[in-house]
Amino acid sequence: MSNGAFSKSYASDRHPSTTRSDQSHIRFLGHVNQWFRNMFLPVGYPSSVHACYKKVHMWLFAENVAGSAISVLTAQAMLTSIGASTAAHETAALAIAVDWVLKDGIGELGKMLMIQRFAHQFDTHPKRWKLYGEACSISGALMQLATCITNPHHFLFFASIGVGLRSMHYSIWAATHTTFTRNMATHNGVNVGDIVAKADSQLSLAHLLGMVSGIGMLAVSFQPAALFAWFSVLSAIQIVCTGLLLREARFEVLDQYRLVLIPREFMSEKNALRIPTLDQVVRFENWLNEGLSKGQVVTDLSIGVTVDDAFKHSRLSHALQIFKNGKYLLGFKLADSTHSQIKVYVVLHQSIQPVHVIQAAFHAVRFEKEIIRQTQSTGAPISLHDAENILESSLAWTLDNFPAYLDGLEEQKWKTDLIIWGDRGIRVVWDIEE
Repeated sequence: MSNGAFSKSYASDRHPSTTRSDQSHIRFLGHVNQWFRNMFLPVGYPSSVHACYKKVHMWLFAENVAGSAISVLTAQAMLTSIGASTAAHETAALAIAVDWVLKDGIGELGKMLMIQRFAHQFDTHPKRWKLYGEACSISGALMQLATCITNPHHFLFFASIGVGLRSMHYSIWAATHTTFTRNMATHNGVNVGDIVAKADSQLSLAHLLGMVSGIGMLAVSFQPAALFAWFSVLSAIQIVCTGLLLREARFEVLDQYRLVLIPREFMSEKNALRIPTLDQVVRFENWLNEGLSKGQVVTDLSIGVTVDDAFKHSRLSHALQIFKNGKYLLGFKLADSTHSQIKVYVVLHQSIQPVHVIQAAFHAVRFEKEIIRQTQSTGAPISLHDAENILESSLAWTLDNFPAYLDGLEEQKWKTDLIIWGDRGIRVVWDIEE
C-alpha cells in the first residue's frame, strides 16, 4: 500500500470517531445551555418578558453581589465588636440582648412604622422607593460597621439602628420588585410566578458570589481600616448598579403623570391625534421616569377624591346631570389669584374600571384645553356658567374621540388594564342610567 493510500485510509478510519466526539461535545453544551435556561431564565425567554428584562436583571445581579459582600463585612465588624468586650459574661448577655432587640424589636418596629406611613406610595413611585431602600441598606451597613470602632457598650445603639435600616430596605425591596416583576410579564401576567422563581435563582447565585467575595476580602485583611475601604468600594458599586437598573427599567405603564401627559401630546397640533410611544414620552420625564422634567406643564388632576373636595367650587348637581351615564364625575376649580391653573377633580363610581379612569383623565385634559382656548380668544376670565358649558361640550368631544385614543394606546403597547395613581380607595355611589 502506498503512503498516499495509507494516509487516505487512516483519515477515513478516524473521521467517524472525530464526528462522534464533536457530536458528544455539542450535546453536552446543549444540555448545559438548557440547564442554565431552566435554572435562571423564564420559560420562553426573551419573548416571554419585557424588552428591558436583560439589562435590568444584569444590574440587579451585580447590585446584589455587592450587597451580599457588604453583609459579610458587617457581620465581621459586629463579631469583632462583641469580642472586644473584656468580660465574657457581659459579652454573652449583650449578644442575647442584641439578638432579641434587633430581630424582634427595633428593626421590626421601624419597618412596620415605615410601611404604615408610606406603603401606598410603593406602587406609584417604585423606582424612587427602590432608591430610598438602597440608601437605607448602605446607611444601615455603615452603622453596623461602626460597631467595630466604637466602645463595645455602644454596640446596641449602632447595631440596632443598622439592622432597623436594613430591615426597611428588605421590605421596600420586596414591594418594589413585585411591581417590577408584574411589569416584566408579557403574557397577560400568567408567567409572573415563573419570572419570580427565576429571579430568585439569579439572586441566590448573586448572594453566593457576594459571600465568596466578602470572605476573600476578609482573607486579605479584616482590620477596621480594611473593612471600611472594602465597604467604600462595594457601596459605590451598589449605588451605581441601582442607578443603572432604574434607568433601564422603563415600562409602558400609565401612572398619574402619563394619564395627562399622553392626552396632552395626543391633542397637540403637531401630533394630530397620534399616540406617543414610550421613547417619546420619557423625554418629558425626570431621570427616574416617575414624574415630569422641569418646565413641563400638564393638567392639574386629582383622581379618586371625595365629593366634598371635588365640588367646593363647582356644582355637583350639574355634574350629576351631564355625567348621568358615566362612571366618573368631574369637579373643578377655576384659576384665580392664588392658583394660575385650573384644577380638575375626579370622583370615581364604585363600579369604576381602569378604562374609565383613562377616559376621565382624557376628558380632564380636553376640558382644560378648551378653557384655555376660550380664555385666550376672549381675553376675559371664564365664568362658572361658561366653564360648565365647556365641561359639557368637552364631554361630547371625549365620547367621540376616546375610542380611537384607547385603540392607539393599545397599538403602542401601553398597559390599559392597570392604572397607577395614589389610590386611597375612595369610591362613590350614584344612580347610573345604563
